[in-house]
Amino acid sequence: MALAQRQDYRDHIAMLATSTGMKYVRGHGLFDDDMSVFKAPGQFSFYNIFSHIDNLLANNMLPLLELSFVPEWLASTNSTFFAHYKGRTSPPNDYNAWQDLHFNLGRAIVARYGEALASEFYFEVW
Repeated sequence: MALAQRQDYRDHIAMLATSTGMKYVRGHGLFDDDMSVFKAPGQFSFYNIFSHIDNLLANNMLPLLELSFVPEWLASTNSTFFAHYKGRTSPPNDYNAWQDLHFNLGRAIVARYGEALASEFYFEVW
């Protein structure tokens, strides 16, 4: 997902939209540390996620958001895979905080995009 903030990625999204008619783009790593979602316990910033979704919408595309790897602050171990990517493979250390993160993201998406549009988004839950 962090790559979705790059202009070259956004340019490629625009090319895909016009040349293929592709409707959905899957976002991997939604809660990764480089997405800067966590501010403090119970406080989240969805700015980078919204920036990605806004870009898709501007290109008549919709998101498929993957709810998978936990951020470092919520990881129960240091277990990761891939040297560069470092997807955290451990379960959350606090399932209530994990639930709170998802609940707040869902609420923020509906608040920003409206229930009708948000209901067209897909979510992949691991």
